Amino acid sequence: MVKQSKLLTLNAAIFILLVLQVITGIRLWLVDLKGWEDSTAWMNVHIIIGFSLVALIARQGLEKLVHRHNTSQQKALRGKIILLAAAGKSNSEIVISTDEMTGV
Repeated sequence: MVKQSKLLTLNAAIFILLVLQVITGIRLWLVDLKGWEDSTAWMNVHIIIGFSLVALIARQGLEKLVHRHNTSQQKALRGKIILLAAAGKSNSEIVISTDEMTGV
C-alpha cells in the first residue's frame, strides 16, 4: 500500500510539473512571438521544471524496477542504493540498509 501511494504521489508530481512546463513554454512562446521584453527568470523556471521532470520520471522508473518481482536481486540492490543516496542517506546508512536487505 505504501509503495502504491509513493507511486501515486510521484505520478501526481510528474503531472503537475508537466502542466507547469506547458504553461511556462506557452508563455515563453507568446513573449517571443509578440516581441515583449522579458526577464530571464521565466526561462530559468522553464529549465528548472524540465530538469525536475526528468529527475522525477527517472526516479519513478527506478522505483518500479526495484519493486518489480522479476528484477534480478543485483539490479534491485543497485537501484535501492541509488534511491537511498538520492534520499540523502549517508554512505554508512546505505551500507547498513543494504546489509539488512542482503542478510549479511
